[in-house]
Amino acid sequence: MQGIIITHRPKKGELASDLQMTTMPRPNPKKNEVLVKVLFSTIAIDDINIAEGSAFGSMPVGPKPTYDKPVTPGIELSGVIE
Repeated sequence: MQGIIITHRPKKGELASDLQMTTMPRPNPKKNEVLVKVLFSTIAIDDINIAEGSAFGSMPVGPKPTYDKPVTPGIELSGVIE
């Protein structure tokens, strides 16, 4: 499966150059979860602010991306439940 990740918190205005396309393992949904085959997605301004740590008064939100545990930005998607 293909995915876009970031491996570190980018500087303000530099998210686009820090996005990386990679091959990731297919996730196995747990109880009360579903697997969605994503057909379309977007990275909105809120996703950019959260990734850069410039949201909510410049407070970093969410896990800090690392090479061992990268983060996939974006929460808006359209797809099919598999």
